Amino acid sequence: MEKISDRQLTLIGANFVLAATLINVPAQVIEVAKENAWFSIFPVIAICTISLWLLSKIMARFPDQDLLTVMVSRYSILGRALTFFYLAFFFVSLTRDMRNATELINSILLRHTPLAAVMFLIALTLILIARGGAETGARLVELYFPVVALAIIMLPILLLGKIDVRNAVPPFEEGMATPLKGSWYLVGYIGEIIVLPFLYSNRTFTFRKSFYGFLMGCFLFEIAMALIQLVCGYELASRLAYPTHELIRHIRLGDFLDRFDLPLLSIWLPSLIIKLGILLYVITHGLKQMIPKTSAKELTVPVGVFAFVCSLWFYQNNLSLLGLNRVWPMITLISILLIPSLLYIILRPQKKDRPSSNAEGDTLFSKN
Repeated sequence: MEKISDRQLTLIGANFVLAATLINVPAQVIEVAKENAWFSIFPVIAICTISLWLLSKIMARFPDQDLLTVMVSRYSILGRALTFFYLAFFFVSLTRDMRNATELINSILLRHTPLAAVMFLIALTLILIARGGAETGARLVELYFPVVALAIIMLPILLLGKIDVRNAVPPFEEGMATPLKGSWYLVGYIGEIIVLPFLYSNRTFTFRKSFYGFLMGCFLFEIAMALIQLVCGYELASRLAYPTHELIRHIRLGDFLDRFDLPLLSIWLPSLIIKLGILLYVITHGLKQMIPKTSAKELTVPVGVFAFVCSLWFYQNNLSLLGLNRVWPMITLISILLIPSLLYIILRPQKKDRPSSNAEGDTLFSKN
């Protein structure tokens, strides 16, 4: 098991919350939540906190094992079925974010470059990150994410003269229905924080450290979301493909830097690609648990290429990604609440002094 510091775990969690959520989700949240979009993140925080607490309690029962290892070693059939479900969940998230990143680059930076060429370069980079292992991803996050966080924290100062508080009033005019609709879109992305127990054992993953990273990512996203709403207004922001990029374009630093979006994209895109590389590592690590004779490092190339192909195959255009955002939260809620609740009940350490007490579990779940 690779070792990382508490700071690295916190930054990985924050990066998973923030990196992909900034692309197109704010527009959909603002479209349904309107002037209450700033509040939509708080129900998601409550849901994900419960999920992290459940997972931390499960992991505390099995020292020095990540969740994938626990499920497969504890219950042969059920464990592999749940592992396959989570690997499929992470794989769809991987292909979705690869396509999101490619569409963004193709629309803003490389308009005349074929989509497949941009995505191939992204796939090649994340394969190299995944081959380096989780520790390599942690070091890269430690390098890039603090710069991203600092840039977001500076945004309110840089955009102070363009903020219009009238874009946030009247609050809760239609009750809690509209912000809860916005929460629906957010949970499909922010819920990916549950990747942490699939990466590390309870020696590294704890509720406190993961919760700090989760709150950091949510805090930074809330800054960006509130600024999009206050600067652009919900009527305009809901019609933008990439509202965060439009927000950054409002920044003007005198006459010498009127394209502040380019340096910010140059530090944000690596953080997104690092997240994708870690997701690829989790998928290959899970496949190794299901098929012990394989090598996780050798699987990175075929799985990465397969993700590249599926990113082109699954989604026709940006509208397909927006359509996925409407239904994906249901799968996410199953992944972060329903299944962890089930695991909290059934995943318990074996009692050596009572070998016959698990006889029923053997018949139901084919326990190893």
